Amino acid sequence: MGRILVLDIDGILIQYNNSKFFKIFGNFSVSLWLGEKQWLKKILLRIFEIVEFCFLRLFKRRYQLNSELVFFLNDIKAHNENLCFFIITDRSAFGLKNVWPELSALNLNEGDFIQVRGQKKISAQKKKLAEFLKTNAEILFSSSVKPHKKTILSLVLVASRLKPKEVWLVENDKNFLRVGKEMFFNICHLKTFPSGDDIAFNKDIFAYLFQRAIRIR
Repeated sequence: MGRILVLDIDGILIQYNNSKFFKIFGNFSVSLWLGEKQWLKKILLRIFEIVEFCFLRLFKRRYQLNSELVFFLNDIKAHNENLCFFIITDRSAFGLKNVWPELSALNLNEGDFIQVRGQKKISAQKKKLAEFLKTNAEILFSSSVKPHKKTILSLVLVASRLKPKEVWLVENDKNFLRVGKEMFFNICHLKTFPSGDDIAFNKDIFAYLFQRAIRIR
C-alpha cells in the first residue's frame, strides 16, 4: 500500500438525485448540527436503514450506482498497483448490505478497507460480514458518525506510515473535509473529482487532484 483514496458511499458511489432525505443530511449546517448530536444522528440513520430495507424489498427497487465514477475508479486502480481504497460510511453493517448489490461493482481487494458504523466487532464477526459481502477488503467499525473526528481515527492509523500527500479524501460534506484537513490529509470535493474525460488513465491521479482540489478555508 503506497497511496490511499478515501471515499464515501451515499452521495459519492451511490447517487441520490431525487432524495430529499440525503439532500437535507448533506446540507452544511444540518450536517454540522447532527455531527454535534451523535446520538440523534445514529437514531435517524438506524430508522432510515430499516425503512430503506422495507422499501427496497417491498417495491423491489435498487439504488443508482454512480457507474461513471466507479468505472473510472476501477481504471485508476488498474494503473496504480499501490493504490488502496478506504471507504468510510455512516451506514451500519445492516445498512451496507442494503446497497451492496450496487457497490460490488467497485474493485475492492485485499489491502482495501470498508469502515461502517457500529461497535468494534471480534474477528469472527468481521469475517462473517466479509464472507456475506464476498470481499477480501478489511472490515472496520467506528462508534462515531461524520463529521466527528473519531470517524477518521482508523484511517490515521492505517496511513501512519505514509506521507500526508499520499492520502486523498474525496467527499461532498464540507464539514468532514475540514476534519480531513485538520488531520493533514489532502481533500477534494466530489464536484472537482476528475472523470474519464478529464484525464488519461495512465496519468498520475494524485498529481491531477493537486491541480483540481478545492481549498477549504
